[in-house]
Amino acid sequence: MLAAAAVFLVIASSAGQFSTYVLGHGYVFGLVNLFSLDREGNVPTWFSAFLLLSCAALLTIITLVRREESDRWWTYWCGLAVIFLYLSMDEAASIHELTITPVRDLLDVGGIFHWAWVIPGMIFVAAIGLTYFKFVLSLPRRTRSHFVVAAAVFLGGALGVEMAGAAWFEEFGRRNLGYVTFWTVEETLEMAGLIIFLYALLRYIETEIGRLRIIFQAPATGGLAPGRGASAGQEAGYAQLETVQ
Repeated sequence: MLAAAAVFLVIASSAGQFSTYVLGHGYVFGLVNLFSLDREGNVPTWFSAFLLLSCAALLTIITLVRREESDRWWTYWCGLAVIFLYLSMDEAASIHELTITPVRDLLDVGGIFHWAWVIPGMIFVAAIGLTYFKFVLSLPRRTRSHFVVAAAVFLGGALGVEMAGAAWFEEFGRRNLGYVTFWTVEETLEMAGLIIFLYALLRYIETEIGRLRIIFQAPATGGLAPGRGASAGQEAGYAQLETVQ
């Protein structure tokens, strides 16, 4: 279903660019920008942020289960959850783009580094790769393979194609089909990588954790003090995640 939604968005965006550059209609009741993969604050942006937030949610579930089991790697799962939560905010608010001009001016770079955020981005990816190397090796073989493929596809778009497109942009500008091709491939790879990662997380939960149940306890009412009909936990209310055998 997610893959079908991603394909629809790629087709809708491509149709909008065909309308713009071939038919000469670049607005079409606002639909071109609404579905453009290169625009912010539209349907594709919402979808990508949703994918990232879904990854963060599944990683949080795994974190809670592994922490309950005192698993040695639970902090690594937690770290991934925090990273994907931030990435979802960044996707929605374009936080990384705030670094483009300062980094470009500081390092005096251009060409493939025209969108200069990729420089701190690559440093961050390298640091995470080194930090998580042993964690990735500890994963089940199939999960490890899915994680590596997802990362390669996502980063190939987010960094690799982004840099190639930046060089094209400096030479030929934005408004041409060549640049459209670059950002279409970039965004398509990013969505594909996230969908693969989501699949990997769901499979990991299914095979390594099993069925889960979330229990919600509403706060006690009627002014009962702890120890008089309601425990301290019930008084405050709580949510509990447990595996189902």
